Amino acid sequence: MNEYKKVKAKILLVEDNAADIRLTKEVLQKGRIVSSLDVVRDGVEAIDFLKKNGKYSNVSTPNLILLDLNLPKRNGFEVLEEIKRDEELKRIPVVILTVSDTNEDLIKAYNLHANCYVIKPLELKEFYRIFRRILNIDKLKSNRAHADRYAGYFKEIMEKLMRGEWAVPYWWEDPDDIRHFEESLLRLGFVKPDNLDR
Repeated sequence: MNEYKKVKAKILLVEDNAADIRLTKEVLQKGRIVSSLDVVRDGVEAIDFLKKNGKYSNVSTPNLILLDLNLPKRNGFEVLEEIKRDEELKRIPVVILTVSDTNEDLIKAYNLHANCYVIKPLELKEFYRIFRRILNIDKLKSNRAHADRYAGYFKEIMEKLMRGEWAVPYWWEDPDDIRHFEESLLRLGFVKPDNLDR
């Protein structure tokens, strides 16, 4: 019996590394994350796709973006900033998929309103959980008040992280998601306090 339920999504992968593109496609297929996957290989092409410029005039708008940071022409931070500045695009969830495990890149990505920061490589189960969580976030678009409150929670967390304080979204329902977030902070040098006020 397959342990994964189908997850439907229109995904845009912004990635210039052929091996990572193949790996992402494989993970999506194995995890039964279905629908459409479009791939663009640089930052300029990513913005053209999302704004439906030129040859992309008839493409469907994705409901999830997987964004590498080290891209030709325009890097991932520049692409992320433009997405979140655009009224038509800013509510599309963006997952940063990167080999960078630096504290500076993590904080910069969240300051630019990335929805999730994932350090490659990662296992199928972990990847699948992240997709489920992010696609659930996408459903918040139908409830503006809920979405604004959720964004406020993340803003508070990022302010604490920028001060070097331990901050984790303990409101997440899946304990594995919380554990993954905590492990990421520990790898980045944050210190978990003995007594947590959740």
